[in-house]
Amino acid sequence: MGVICLITNCCLNSEIIKSFQIDNEYSEAMSNILNYKEFQQKVKSKWINDETILINMVIQCLTNCCRSDNNEMIRTVLREKKIISNCLILTQICHDDNLGMRTSLLLAELLNDSDLNATSTDVINDLINDYFTYLIRAFNSTTQSYHHTDILLLLKGLLLLCKNDIIQDLISKTDNIKILIEMSIQYPIMYDILWTLSFHSNIQIQLKNDKAFVNTIKRLKDDKAVSAKHIITENISNEHITPIISSPNIQKQYQNKEVKKWTNTDIVHWCEDYNLITFSKILSNFDGNSLIQLHLLCKTNSNQVIDLLQNDSKKLGYDLSILELARFQSQLEKIIFEKDENRKKTTLSIKSPTISTSNRVSKTCLIL
Repeated sequence: MGVICLITNCCLNSEIIKSFQIDNEYSEAMSNILNYKEFQQKVKSKWINDETILINMVIQCLTNCCRSDNNEMIRTVLREKKIISNCLILTQICHDDNLGMRTSLLLAELLNDSDLNATSTDVINDLINDYFTYLIRAFNSTTQSYHHTDILLLLKGLLLLCKNDIIQDLISKTDNIKILIEMSIQYPIMYDILWTLSFHSNIQIQLKNDKAFVNTIKRLKDDKAVSAKHIITENISNEHITPIISSPNIQKQYQNKEVKKWTNTDIVHWCEDYNLITFSKILSNFDGNSLIQLHLLCKTNSNQVIDLLQNDSKKLGYDLSILELARFQSQLEKIIFEKDENRKKTTLSIKSPTISTSNRVSKTCLIL
C-alpha cells in the first residue's frame, strides 16, 4: 500500500512529474511493476485489489509524464525501458476496459512505425479495434466520456496513432472512416485526424466516395478546422498533377505571383531555389492555398505537423530535418511579408493626391 500511496498522492502531481521524468531508476521501477507477472495475473475489472489500483496508477502517471513539457525525452527513456512491450502484454491479458483504455492512451504517446513493425499484426489489430470501441462508447455516452475519460483525450490519442503507416493501413480496411466522419460534425480535431489519414490511398478513395463529406469540407468555415480543410481536399482531389521540368526562365514565374496563386510547379521551383529539397518532394501536389494552410498549421500545431511531415518524407525515401523545416517557415514568412509590403506600396502609389481625406475609401490589408 505504501507504493500505491506514493504514486497516487505524489507522483501524479505535475511538479513531481517534472522532477521524475528523466530519472532512469524511476522509469525502470515503473517498467518492473508493469512487467511483474503476479501483478498482471491479479488485475481485475474493478478496483477491488491493490494490484489493479497500482497498475492503473502507474499507467496514468507515465501518460502524464509523456504529456509534460519535456515529453520527447521521457518518451525516449520509456522506450528504452520496454514500457511498450509491457503495455502491449497488458492490453492482451486484461479484461478491464478502464485499464485497457488507459494503456492504449499511453501506447498512443509512445508507438512509432519502428515499434509497430516489431509487433504482431494481430496484437496491433486488437489494439485498434479496442481503441475504436472505447471511442465509440464515449461518443455515444451522454457525458461524451468513457470510464471518466473525456472523448477529447481519446481523439488526441487517435491523432498520435494515425501518424503511423501501419495504423493507417489497418484503419483503411475497416468501416471506421464513416464513424470518424460522423464525429467530425461535433469535434473539429477530427479534421486533423482525417487530414492525417487522407495521405493513405485507400482512405482517400473512401473520403472521396462520401459525397456528403466532400460537400461539407468544401463549405467548412470553422476556424478550428479550416486549416486542415485544404489539404484534405487536395489529397482526395483527382487533379493531382505531376510536376514538370521547365527552363530556368520559366522557373522564376512564381516571383511575380501572390503565394495563393502559385501552382504546384511554382511551389516545386520555389523549394528548389531555396534548397528545400525534401519539401519539393512532399509538396509536389500542393497549390498556393494549400501551402498557406500548411504554413498556418506549422505555426499553430508545430509538434504534430513536424511528426506528420517527417513521416510523409520517409514514405518518399527522404529525411526531413528540423533545419529544413525552419528554413521553409522562414523563407515562406519572408516572401509573404515582401509581397504584402509591395502591395501596400503599389496601393499608395496609385492614390490620387487630389482626393480629399473625407472621400477616401478606407482599406484593410489583404490576407494572402
